[in-house]
Amino acid sequence: MCSSDLLEGSPASVEGAIRMAAYRFHGTDGLRGRTMVPASPISLREAIEAFVLRKQLTPELLQALVRNTIYAYESLMGETMGVVIGRDPRDLYRGDPQKELLFYKALQEGVHSTGQKTYDLDVVPVPCIPYLMAYWNDPHGPIQSRLVLYKTASHNPASQDGLKIFFRRSRQDGEEECVKPPVELEWAISALLMKEALEGPLKKKSSRTGEREKIEETAPLVLRQVMDDAENLSPLESVDFMVADLANGSFAWPPYREVAQDILKKKGVARLLWVGNSPNGRNINSNEGNDRVGAAHFENVFRISAEEIENGKFHGFPALHALLEYGKEHAGEIADGKMAWAIFTDGDGDRSYAAFYNPFSREIEVIDGDKAFFFHVVKAMANGKLRPGDRVAVTVESSVPFVNALFAYLQKFHPVQMMFSPRDPLPEHRIGLVIAPVGDKYILDQQCYGAESSGHCIKPYKVVGWDGKRVHERVFAGNGLISSWDTVCAMNGALQGEYREKLDLPEERKARTEKLARPYEPPRNEIVRSEERRVGKECRSRW
Repeated sequence: MCSSDLLEGSPASVEGAIRMAAYRFHGTDGLRGRTMVPASPISLREAIEAFVLRKQLTPELLQALVRNTIYAYESLMGETMGVVIGRDPRDLYRGDPQKELLFYKALQEGVHSTGQKTYDLDVVPVPCIPYLMAYWNDPHGPIQSRLVLYKTASHNPASQDGLKIFFRRSRQDGEEECVKPPVELEWAISALLMKEALEGPLKKKSSRTGEREKIEETAPLVLRQVMDDAENLSPLESVDFMVADLANGSFAWPPYREVAQDILKKKGVARLLWVGNSPNGRNINSNEGNDRVGAAHFENVFRISAEEIENGKFHGFPALHALLEYGKEHAGEIADGKMAWAIFTDGDGDRSYAAFYNPFSREIEVIDGDKAFFFHVVKAMANGKLRPGDRVAVTVESSVPFVNALFAYLQKFHPVQMMFSPRDPLPEHRIGLVIAPVGDKYILDQQCYGAESSGHCIKPYKVVGWDGKRVHERVFAGNGLISSWDTVCAMNGALQGEYREKLDLPEERKARTEKLARPYEPPRNEIVRSEERRVGKECRSRW
C-alpha cells in the first residue's frame, strides 16, 4: 500500500497511515531524512509521500511536524510557555540566496504558526540543552519554556537534516529533568500530522502572536561554567599529546570552540591540536578526501593499522594521521608511561569515540561507547559516584562480552540486578544494570549513568542556575567532548596504576596496555549475535 492510498480518508486507511507514520517519522532519536527543496511549493500530503517512500525531508514537512509537535505536547503535557529552538551548523544550501537556512526558517515558521514565541539559540551543541533547561529551572527565571526543538541529523552528512525534541519533566522531589519524548507523544504527533494532511491545519483560538527572541549568547556562558567545574571535567596527567576532532559540527562553531580550547588547555594536556574545527555548513561529519572527520566513521572498528591510515580505508582522517605521526616519533616516551590520544565528536556534539597510540603494536586502538563506559564506571565506582540503589544503563546493541564484564566488575563492589524494564523494582542494596532499547533517549529517560556502543555516554553534571544561587547537582546529558575526555582520564589513570587491584591489571606495561585496549573480547560469531537479537526482542516487548 503506498502513502497516497493511505491518505484517501477512510477510517481504516487513516489508522493505517497513522501507524505507518509513527514508525516512519520517529526513529531511535527523532526524525531525519535527505533534504529536498521542491521547485515549487507542495502539499503536506506530497511532503509525507516524499518522506515515507523516499526518505526525503522537505521544508513543508518540517514546518508541519514542528506545528503538530507543539499541539501534541500541549494536549498531553501542558502549556509550553514558548519554545526554545536551535540547530547544528549543517546547511547544504549555504550560499544560495533562495535556499540558505530554509529548513531552520521552516522550524521557526512552524513554531510561530501556533502563536508561540521562539527563544532562538541558533547553533548550539545538543548537550547544552539539558544544561540550559537546568540553568533556567526557577519559577522566577528569565525563560519558562518547557519544550526544545532542535534541527539536526546528528552524525549524518550535510545532505540530511531532521528534528530532535527535548522537554522538561517534573520529578517527585520538585526538581525538573530534561528528557526526550515518550512513544505516546510521538504517536500523537504523527496522528495530528496525518490529520492535518487530510483536513488542513488545526485552527486553535489563541491571543498569542509568534515572536522571536535571540538568546545565542547564553549557551556558551553556561557551557563554560559546566566545563570549568572540576566535578564535571577532571584534570588530566601524563598525556603529552591529544588531537580533538570536532566533526565541523556544533562544538566547532566559534563561541563553543573557544570555550573548549580555553578549558581543555588548562586541564593538563601538553600539546593539544584541533581538527574538524572549520564548519561551512556542508562539511559536517565529512567523509570525503582529506577532510574526513567525526565519530560516526568508527563504529565496529577496534584497531587501525598504520597502513590503513597512510594508504587504506582510514586515509584522509587528519586526526588519525596526526596521532599516528606523533606516536611513531615519540614511541619510546609513550612506552614509558606517557599517552597520545585522539578524541572524536559528531555533528551535534552528543556522542564521541576515542583512540590512543599503542607503541607496542604500533597501531591505533579505538575505544567505542561500550569500552568507554566500562572505564567511566570504573572511575565512578572509585570516586564514590555509584552506590547501591543507583542504576547504570546500556542498550541491546551492547555486546554480550561487554555486559558480562560490566556485571562482573560491579559485582565486586555490590550485588547487581539485571533490569529489562523501567518498571522493574530495584532493592536498595543492589546496583541495577538496565538493558534498554536502542536509542540514548531510553538511557536519558532512566536519568542514570549509561551508554550506547555508538558513542553516546550519559552522566550527571552540576549546573549553577541563572541567579548564581540554585545548584542543580544531577543534570543528565550526553556531551561527546566531555565523555571522550572522561574516557582519556579513566584509561590514563588505569595505565598509571589506579584501579589496578579491581581491574586485575598486569604489572608489565605492554601487557597492561593490551588489557586496557581489550578489557573484554569483542563478539566474533553469530551465536553471540543471535543471542543479542533474542535479548533485544525480549527487551523491546517488555519495554
